[in-house]
Amino acid sequence: AAAAAATATATAASSSLLLLSSDSTPSLLLISQMLLLSCLAGTPVAQAAQAESLASMIDESEDEDEDDEDDSDSDSDSDDEDEDDDDDNDDDEIFLSPQHGTRHDFLDRMNCHVEQTPDARVPPRYDESTWLFLRAAYVAVVGREESTIQPNMFEPAVHVDHYVGYYRNMGRGVYAASDIPKGTLVWDSRYTARFSTAEQYRRFLLSVPYVLACDLLIWCYAMRKPEDEGGAELCCDLDSGSLFNTADWTEQVNLVEEKTEDGTVVKFRPVRAARDIHIGEQLLMDYGDFDYDPGWGILGM
Repeated sequence: AAAAAATATATAASSSLLLLSSDSTPSLLLISQMLLLSCLAGTPVAQAAQAESLASMIDESEDEDEDDEDDSDSDSDSDDEDEDDDDDNDDDEIFLSPQHGTRHDFLDRMNCHVEQTPDARVPPRYDESTWLFLRAAYVAVVGREESTIQPNMFEPAVHVDHYVGYYRNMGRGVYAASDIPKGTLVWDSRYTARFSTAEQYRRFLLSVPYVLACDLLIWCYAMRKPEDEGGAELCCDLDSGSLFNTADWTEQVNLVEEKTEDGTVVKFRPVRAARDIHIGEQLLMDYGDFDYDPGWGILGM
């Protein structure tokens, strides 16, 4: 029965991934799909072997990309003079790549600022297969050893009954589906993808469909890097925690991040109910507790 369930889950996830694939970078998408499906269908021992194989595939794909770049460099030299003639006309054009583009460049070029009307595109539905796709894409980009999400991608990060709804002026949000007593663990950061460089983050954005990348550009945030004074890292919560909204005023906050007595962050950043939360209430944080906006500039985004 467990094997049949795993196969059914893998089939459903595969269908969802193929629907998302139209705008994605083929090599990274293929690797991320294989990574996801191997995790869905394999035993722990098989997963380890598959992970080793996929890691080598990722390394090989990166080597091939570098070789392709070297070959294209020699060809491009002969075209430099022709390109110089066109430079004056292209000064205002922004080209996105893993090496170029700020957050605002990506938002503009991906048309993320399209006005939302009843007739506009419906925001993507984030079920578990979508989150799994994003987690696998992240691992494919940064590599298994640098990945900051836990290897088991199937344990929940939100630990209370909840549902996603819409609220005026806020858009999507997370609501309590049952009463939550004060102190209850609501969420943890086991699926928070961390990027130490802007290049990693850009590569991640370019490896997923634009409709998902636009949401990531809004949801992801910068944090101080604990082990590097003055440093920063970019973080994306690849689970429903991305949909937690910030409160308009302090009295609305009903979620608080657990910290040690000296104020340092606890592993997996557990977030607990700051008070008793009633069914139907929106779960609200204070982004100011962790968001470090200057970090975008520090990393060149």
